[in-house]
Amino acid sequence: MMMKDDQHRDNPPNLGYRPGQPSYGRLLPVYNTDRPEVHELVARMRAVIDEFPERALIGEIYLPVQQLMTYYGTELKGANLPFNFLLLQSRGARRR
Repeated sequence: MMMKDDQHRDNPPNLGYRPGQPSYGRLLPVYNTDRPEVHELVARMRAVIDEFPERALIGEIYLPVQQLMTYYGTELKGANLPFNFLLLQSRGARRR
C-alpha cells in the first residue's frame, strides 16, 4: 500500500462484502495494493538500508505467499524479511 495507480482511481466496491466482516474488505484493493512499480521503490529502500551495517528492511506485507515472495526482489535486492502474516492463521498458531 505504498503506491497508488497513476490515475489515482478509487478502489471498486467488493460485491462479496457482508456486514460484520472487517471494514477493510468493503473495497477491492486493486489500485493501491501490490502495485507492480512498488518493487522498484522497495529495491531503492533496500539500497539505502544496505549502506548501513547491521540494518534490515522488514515489510509488513499482507499478501498470499506467492505474491509475498516477489518482495524479496530480483537477486534478493528487495526486503530482507517480508512478514508472512498468513502464518498467524495457520493451525499451529491457533493452538495455545
